[in-house]
Amino acid sequence: MNSKRSIPAEKALWISPQGEIYNVEKTHIDMVFDCPERFGLTLKLVQSIYDINNEQYRTEGKAREDIILILIQNGWIRARRYLRPFRWTVNISATEGNGIINLKRFVNFILSEGYPDDDEVLVDTPESRKIYTLKELISG
Repeated sequence: MNSKRSIPAEKALWISPQGEIYNVEKTHIDMVFDCPERFGLTLKLVQSIYDINNEQYRTEGKAREDIILILIQNGWIRARRYLRPFRWTVNISATEGNGIINLKRFVNFILSEGYPDDDEVLVDTPESRKIYTLKELISG
């Protein structure tokens, strides 16, 4: 690992059910709006969820939450590294089967990017919220 390599303090990713990792340039919901087909959705469906909630497109409210929940239920993983508190948050439907395989893909990718293996990760599933280190997730 190159310790001189500069890594961003904040980072956001989508991990597909097939294990493809996508860097999020702006926000998670912007990426869904910009490429709904990648997520198995249509722009019309995404817009209708915002319309039902009477919210402006691309804003971070109830509609965004509903769309992210749909994607997570469909096997997508949402990951973001925050500054406060300083840790990763990973939203995932389950930590078994493909979920754990893709969680480990995420960890391997993050470690290859130069993030320290003692970075904390809040793994948020419908059943629980638990904090691990990257090292614990890769060895577990």
